[in-house]
Amino acid sequence: MKFKKLRSICMALLLTLIFSHDIHVFATEEMTFNASHIESDGSVTLTATAEVIDMYGFEIKASFDATKLEYLSGKVEIADGFTVDQGATGNEVIFAYSRTGQNPGLTGKIKLATFKFKVKSNATGSTAVTWTSLTVVKAETSTKIKSTPNITTTLMLNEGSSQNQPPGNSTTPGTTPSSSEFSTDKETVNLAPTLINGVAKFEIKESALIDMFKKGKTNEHGVIQAEINAAYVSSANSYELSMPSSLFQLGQGKKQLIIQTPLAAITIPDNMLKSQDIGNAAQVELVVSAVDHTVFNESVQKEIGNRPVIEFNILLDGKRLNWKNNEVVVNIAFKYSPTRDEMKNPEHIAIWYVDGEGKIIKIPSGKYDLATGMMTFNTTHFSYYTVGYERISFEDLVGYSWARQQIEVMASKGIIEGISDSRFEPDGSISRGDFILLLTKTLGLTADVKSNFNDIPTNAYYAEAAGVAKTIGIAEGDDMGALQPDQPIIRQDLMTLLSRALILKGQLSSALDSDLSKFDDMKEITPYALNAIADLVKSGIVQGDGTHLNPRAETTRAEAAVLLYRVYTN
Repeated sequence: MKFKKLRSICMALLLTLIFSHDIHVFATEEMTFNASHIESDGSVTLTATAEVIDMYGFEIKASFDATKLEYLSGKVEIADGFTVDQGATGNEVIFAYSRTGQNPGLTGKIKLATFKFKVKSNATGSTAVTWTSLTVVKAETSTKIKSTPNITTTLMLNEGSSQNQPPGNSTTPGTTPSSSEFSTDKETVNLAPTLINGVAKFEIKESALIDMFKKGKTNEHGVIQAEINAAYVSSANSYELSMPSSLFQLGQGKKQLIIQTPLAAITIPDNMLKSQDIGNAAQVELVVSAVDHTVFNESVQKEIGNRPVIEFNILLDGKRLNWKNNEVVVNIAFKYSPTRDEMKNPEHIAIWYVDGEGKIIKIPSGKYDLATGMMTFNTTHFSYYTVGYERISFEDLVGYSWARQQIEVMASKGIIEGISDSRFEPDGSISRGDFILLLTKTLGLTADVKSNFNDIPTNAYYAEAAGVAKTIGIAEGDDMGALQPDQPIIRQDLMTLLSRALILKGQLSSALDSDLSKFDDMKEITPYALNAIADLVKSGIVQGDGTHLNPRAETTRAEAAVLLYRVYTN
């Protein structure tokens, strides 16, 4: 009884100390919530880490599914100070911590607390634990700063306690063990990897893949999707999925496999690999790895800073394939916590890759999603990928408030460039070759180019883009097979190219040319461009000035940037 009373008094004093000022919302530099491997006794430990500044105390809250997990204990991972563990109330756990006396506040990446749970014997499938709240008290001002991270860690549970045993030591290093398939839900399979030399390895059998795609859902593009989820494995630096090469034999892009790992999610189409790549290989291994920054030179390390670097590789029967395929696109997504400065301008958060010569190259499709906290991008080759952040501005954009933000974002993504480091020349006309280059970057258009227009120099910076536009059929050239890349592009030609590209990507539907009747200069539009312009007007991408489209006018660099920004962000 005395202990309970003392505990209540201490808790009250601690909360009075910590929560005596107004609450302000903030975003920490970095917050992670990771789970250990589920032990043989069914226990699992989750660790909450945050980057803090001048922290004197904190309160942390987490929620869990009490029907599947039993809360065992918690521990604040800071050596000194005073701690109160309120235990679990319903489905919520609360800790509070405070330093004592004149101890200074803590700054840096701090392991705050660990939560230990036990999987209930009748629990199956998966369950989630969510870090719902963190309130930090500043040492200098006693100000409370509150955040709601809502970081969820999903635990993959075995089908019954007999499978709760950890992986044995009989697996031969270098081989892929049979994964424990512990949850199947229609088109989704959850797998428990086995840790071998820092690599979490898991395998999907051909029979399971066939069954998954039979139950798979068809997306809006008519593609059947199936999903594999790999459970988190403590101490794993890489996750390696082994799958039968038959998935890619004669693939036509009608199936997609979504592979979720704790490092990243990757969506691969069944035509990702060419038959000459596969050869006689029986197994295809996809490897996702966290990369130590020290593999790069000092210049690259400085550019990357503390941001994560992830490497993707394809192996064929264990032998690395330098994968590149301009005919298909692989989608990649991973969680990222932006810094305070980055959150001021989240549109400028980008994806970079580091090539074989140690050069950083921007990936135009890289975006940060504020709603999900995910970085997403598309690629046609595998390499080292990281998050980049660069604010690019030009001194000649004064008076262009209607275009400044759009130009700067498109420049930071590597889509558009100035005529120099400081000047953009917004009123200058954009050439046909330059617009096609920007269009292919904006929409991520790629192809294996077999031929090009006869007036395109092979060493021209826009040569590949022009070849792609010809190959996929959005640009036709004139009767002499010429593109006239250096000529200014007029508005109706620009809109025709854009409309064809969007229809090809499935992002635009056809309309009737009667949609243009409200424009006084409709009759100035050349017949070949009527439907293309109508498509863009109906979609809202092109608006004109209300009564005119000016189809034969040249397009300025600023106008092109704004139009392509609209396409890029939608």
